[in-house]
Amino acid sequence: MTQLRRYSLTIAALSAAGMLFEITLTRLLSALYAPPIVFAVLSLAVLGMGIGAGLAAAWSALRQSSRVSLYIVLTGISALFVGVASVWTASTQVPLWLAAIFLALPYIFIGLSLSTLFSALSDDSRTLYAADLIGAGIATILIIPLLDAMGALNAILFCVMLFMLAAMVYRPIGLAVVGLLLGILVWGGNLTANWLTVDMAALSSSFKTITEPLADGGQILETRWDSFARTDLVEPAEGSWRIYVDGGAASIIPPAQDNEHLIQDIGLFAFVTAQPQNVFTIGSGGGLDVWFALQAGAESVTAVEVNPQAVALVNDNAEYSGDIYNQPGVRVVVDEGRSVLRREDTTYDMIYLAQVVTLTAERAGYAMTENAVFTQEAFEEYLSHLSDDGYLGIKLYDEMTMSRTLSLAIEALKSQQNLSDAEALDHVIALLAPSTSPPTPLLLVKNAPFTEEEVIAIGRTAQRIGFATLFLPGIQADPPLDAVVSGVNTYADVIDISPVDLSPPTDDRPFFYQFERGLPQDLANLAVALGVIVIALLLLLVSFQWKARLPRLAASTLYFAALGAGFMMIEVALIQKIRLLIGHPTFSVTLVIATLLVGGGLGSMLYRRLAPTLERLSLWPAGLVVLVLIAWQIVWPLVNPALIGAAPVVRALATILLLLPLGLAMGVPFAAGLTVAGHRDARLVALAWSVNGVFSVVGSVASLTLAVSFGFSTVFIVAIVLYAIATLTARLL
Repeated sequence: MTQLRRYSLTIAALSAAGMLFEITLTRLLSALYAPPIVFAVLSLAVLGMGIGAGLAAAWSALRQSSRVSLYIVLTGISALFVGVASVWTASTQVPLWLAAIFLALPYIFIGLSLSTLFSALSDDSRTLYAADLIGAGIATILIIPLLDAMGALNAILFCVMLFMLAAMVYRPIGLAVVGLLLGILVWGGNLTANWLTVDMAALSSSFKTITEPLADGGQILETRWDSFARTDLVEPAEGSWRIYVDGGAASIIPPAQDNEHLIQDIGLFAFVTAQPQNVFTIGSGGGLDVWFALQAGAESVTAVEVNPQAVALVNDNAEYSGDIYNQPGVRVVVDEGRSVLRREDTTYDMIYLAQVVTLTAERAGYAMTENAVFTQEAFEEYLSHLSDDGYLGIKLYDEMTMSRTLSLAIEALKSQQNLSDAEALDHVIALLAPSTSPPTPLLLVKNAPFTEEEVIAIGRTAQRIGFATLFLPGIQADPPLDAVVSGVNTYADVIDISPVDLSPPTDDRPFFYQFERGLPQDLANLAVALGVIVIALLLLLVSFQWKARLPRLAASTLYFAALGAGFMMIEVALIQKIRLLIGHPTFSVTLVIATLLVGGGLGSMLYRRLAPTLERLSLWPAGLVVLVLIAWQIVWPLVNPALIGAAPVVRALATILLLLPLGLAMGVPFAAGLTVAGHRDARLVALAWSVNGVFSVVGSVASLTLAVSFGFSTVFIVAIVLYAIATLTARLL
């Protein structure tokens, strides 16, 4: 085997294992901690890749090819340590900085490995980079079946084995052999003996509400891991069985017997009031919404649930639930609610959302699944799919979520019917169940104004049952809504004086559960911490340059920093743009990342064939990305509406075809820059990996910061600007 082929196979295997590890670690940590914590810890940890490459740039002894096998074995060992430590420390409050340091260890060794291999064969950087991207892309494709087959815990241990296998590919010496045997032992041992398990009752995160019923004597009846989340079926000491997603987001399975207590749920009131014949529910979970619809006499119920294991658990426990999901007229769709609603283009007597929340962390940032459900565009779609006298029912968590949902309803009604704020409120009724903790609000919205007879009947019935009336058009309007009804103020004025952010989220800024004004404190803290780290690293780079005298260091740093941040920003923005078309969030993320990575690898190989020798970098590699991004911005809004009603396979293939040219273009600038940098000085190759790795994390955090503040469209524009900067810098390398 030639050296180039051996290096390429090693890089492909290492990148595949690294990508699998990052995604499976995200899944594991999401079950243990809150999404903002997961995002912060992983962001800081992935900085380790840049730090490892920086160490290789600073000390030539670390760039010896003979050390690569050791680095990869240490990657596997540290990955094992991270997986085990994450589980065993989940019951304690580990400082964020300490968790980030430990989680960074595998990435430090990956950075050392990649920078050493690329430095050794810098002339072949485009071939090696193709192996890197294609390996990671293939891993992204395989992650869904892998997680579905063995869950996050066993998948992490499987990654340990893959790291050891990558070391064997590079050099099948004693250390790599021992490492591979260790990987097989820990993975196979957990498959058979379950020596590594998560105690959900002992979790320290306040976000993990599963701890409450378990502390009160409840028990977990069954646990299922897949690519979407960890799903637990819990039998509390009292009350109905519940399904928990990643330890939070509980949903009730309505029992076939002894279900009288469910009649008091304010959610049932919405169905009894509307008396719908055909119903569409989003986030059906354990099936309670379906039970409500059937109790109210609905003949047709379409229940959409994004978590396949929730549906499977309900079906597999049909004796308890009365086989709720297989009752006559009930159809269950595992998908994203809005995507189904758009594609099927049907009208319903009721569209119902009940406390839709998943709290599952994603590679792109905070939990986004439920946020797509609560946007102005989403509410406009809901209203457009209602029959003439149809109801939109939203059961919420508290009065704060109700107030923000009210802003969505008002804006959607104003947009569709050209109403004033006061006129829009004639279409809304707000109720509250005071007996729950916290009290549970219910919002009822219609396309037509509520008549006086309807308002009186609904208000009297609600009060007789024991519910409180918060807003009844024409009858009851408490402050601050009384000023809106009278026309003195608009609801925008109410939003302005509120201590929390109640503004209506949009598809471009879909952060419904973000109530802090300005940047969320945890995200601001992360951005500050990352900024301090980056400044410290840049100061170290200046200090290093004082002695090293590397050629064209400033231009190289700017070029590779722009590419690192720009690539990540494009990835994040595209995931947000495409997810509503594709549907299921897991498939959307996989499709975007895999297409960009594999496409980038093919682009790097193609450029090597078109330009076998490369002594100087031209404007075209990065400039072409700018042109394709601008073209994509123009084409996507034209193509997207035409694809909404297409079959899933057609939508996926069309998306791949639209993303592939962008992926091909994005795979060229970094590899081409590495090749030219290697001609200047071998240390610049490792340094390029370091800068690119650090600024990839900067790009990820900056994407979320910009999206929360200005929207994902701004993220996309900034990414174009970054590639334009790389284009202008290219000739200076």
